[in-house]
Amino acid sequence: TRMLTIYVFLPWVLLTRGSGTEEHFTLGVGPVTSSRVSAWAAGIGLYTIALAAFILFPPMSSGFRFWTSDAGALDWMVTLPCICIMAAVTDVWTRGFVLLNLAPRIGTTGAIVVQNILWIVLHLYELEILATSMTWFGAFLLAITLGVLGDAIALHWGSVRPLMAGHIWLNIGWVAALFLLHI
Repeated sequence: TRMLTIYVFLPWVLLTRGSGTEEHFTLGVGPVTSSRVSAWAAGIGLYTIALAAFILFPPMSSGFRFWTSDAGALDWMVTLPCICIMAAVTDVWTRGFVLLNLAPRIGTTGAIVVQNILWIVLHLYELEILATSMTWFGAFLLAITLGVLGDAIALHWGSVRPLMAGHIWLNIGWVAALFLLHI
């Protein structure tokens, strides 16, 4: 419900308000057409910053069980791929749908502000987990930095594919780090 409200309903209202014509929306999942290597390096590099922050400031609770004796094949074969798919879909909705559709309507700065507010509201749980090790200020600073840089990547290349790959890399890297650091 929270995801549908924040990622679909609110942006839909913003995007269709005052429009009397049929709208066409993008999800930003088209291919990167120029500077492909730079785009993919930027997307994966951005989420490598997040992974480094998680490793340097490990939260007291990670939200995952992969490093415990309770973890089983279901965690590795079902939960991790589902988390990765959900992470990629997050980039499609926050940056593909919200950011790339709002920018031409309300301006780049306004679209970045709206997208980051929606993302922070949806990720308060994750920020609370990060705050245990890097303080609330640190968690918000990381979120805003990653948010604005990710938005710049999506706006510059017009595609969220590199960010989707980076987000998947972050989740796999974090689970691998948890597993390797807690054996």
